[in-house]
Amino acid sequence: MSVIVVYDLEFAMSQHRRQPSDIMEIGAVKVVKGENGWTLGDTFQTLVRPVQKMTVSSDVRQLTGITLDELAKAPSLRDSLEAFRRWLSADPAAEYLAAWGPDDKWMLLTQCRKENIPYDWIRNHNDLQKPISRMMGLPGNKKAGLARALEWAGLTAEGRAHRALDDAINTARLALSRIGELEFERNEPDEDLVYATKVVYSSADDSSEEDDPAASSPFAGLAALFGTQNRG
Repeated sequence: MSVIVVYDLEFAMSQHRRQPSDIMEIGAVKVVKGENGWTLGDTFQTLVRPVQKMTVSSDVRQLTGITLDELAKAPSLRDSLEAFRRWLSADPAAEYLAAWGPDDKWMLLTQCRKENIPYDWIRNHNDLQKPISRMMGLPGNKKAGLARALEWAGLTAEGRAHRALDDAINTARLALSRIGELEFERNEPDEDLVYATKVVYSSADDSSEEDDPAASSPFAGLAALFGTQNRG
């Protein structure tokens, strides 16, 4: 059995405009290949207390429904990522991570480094936006938003847009609709660090096109990291 973990992050904006945003929510779903083909499996969701002093604007509250009070009571980034990694490592069949676009991986790597949190588990990471945009016939470096891609695939978005778990599930549904055409790569966390865009929360129409910025399960045995490395 094979498992692809499709995840999504939501971001809170820093009160200092020159600072990048912080992770404020993690959502994920397992896409499982069993005897009857590929299906959606277990899910994961947590709010994350931002590392920096954050603001939740009225636009972001309207988009996500998340309030600053909820974030203040949420687990820390370290504890949230530990819970996420425990969920990953509990499934020895998990082979790949996947997200919509490059921002989520970049944010994970950036914040893990900044907070001295191990990030060797962020491997075999795949950007689903790029190949699906090519399937849609978009020219050059143009990429489709998730809403537009779902419409192209004949799928209706479920849940609430800009909530991590709902976006992860919709991305996974989209991947399932084209699973025979997708190729998943094995790679290491540091292989594409040329991507250095500062991630900010945007309220732009998700359906618009955007310019493209430039072996065994990797999750098995992660529990050993929690006792020592994860405290560093």
